[in-house]
Order: sequence, then structure tokens, then C-alpha cells
Amino acid sequence: MPFGIADAAVAVLVAIGAWRGATRGLAEELPRTVAFALFFFTGTGLLRWSNALLLEASRVAGIASGLFGLLAIFVAAYFLARMLRRKLRAWAMQKYPEPSAQQMGGVIAGGVRAFLVGCTAILILNVLPFGFLTSGSLIGWLLVKVFLPVYRAAHG
Repeated sequence: MPFGIADAAVAVLVAIGAWRGATRGLAEELPRTVAFALFFFTGTGLLRWSNALLLEASRVAGIASGLFGLLAIFVAAYFLARMLRRKLRAWAMQKYPEPSAQQMGGVIAGGVRAFLVGCTAILILNVLPFGFLTSGSLIGWLLVKVFLPVYRAAHG
């Protein structure tokens, strides 16, 4: 499989992400990477489950409580995410306090996050009428042939 333009764009994105991770350090970059990985791997699956839950809640209790429930879920998720990010940041600082470990961990976490951002962009381009931009892409081929079938099987 050839190395296409989309692959080169992702490689540049990974290099920039690694550089930014090195400047931020592991404690700053790790929570961001975990958050984006959760989005990438579970985003639409959680949307499907929360949509079914909200539809059932609005059917049982009426539309007003369904909207209130949606707002409550967003507020609770926001505060839970903030708490998790704070704990993850503290763990990374405690576990790897030396500056060189923070920098190297930041490079890895930043590169992984940038790679996931690039994969998300390729998936979106494949869904939109801009799929020709990712034709001949190794990453695009892997995402369409490997990741999407696994994702569909896992999420129904």
C-alpha cells in the first residue's frame, strides 16, 4: 500500500503533536490524549446509548424532564471529566517527576493524540464527498478495512 498525501499530512500532524507534547510534558498531555482516545473509540457508541436512554426517559416522564435529564448528563459529565483529568495529571506528576520522563512521555502522548486526530479527519473525509483526498492512503485503508468493521461489530 503506497504512502499517500493523507498519510504525509498525518505524519506532519504527529510530528507537531510530539513537539507540542515535549513542551507541555506528560502531566499536561496525558489527560488530553486519554480524553481524545475515549472520544475516538467510544464517541458514537456512547451517543447511541445516551440517545436510547434519553428517548426512554422522555417517553416515560415527558419531554421537559428528558431535556432536563440531557442537561443534567452534560453538566455531570463535564465535572466528572474535570475531576478525572485532575487525578490523571496528579498521577503522571507523582509517577514520573523527573523532567526528562515528563518530556519523553509528553512526546509519546502528544504523538498518539495527534495520530488519533489525523485518523478522525481521515474517517470524516471518507464519509463526506472528499474521500478522494484519502484515496491511496495506507492509514485510510487500515481505518476503512480494519477499524470500521471492528467498530461496527462492537457497537451493533
